[in-house]
Amino acid sequence: MGEVAAAVVQIAKTGSPSQVAVAGELLEKARQDLYLVLAQPAERDAETRDGDAE
Repeated sequence: MGEVAAAVVQIAKTGSPSQVAVAGELLEKARQDLYLVLAQPAERDAETRDGDAE
């Protein structure tokens, strides 16, 4: 995730206004998608590692 943060900083510092706008749209979509991941039931780590999860 650090690579994404570095790319955001780079765009903020050196990007054109249109590049900044596109990046902002992408980040908004990513933020929404991440919250959707959190809204899903969490799987137990041990089940996932052992292959028991269906």
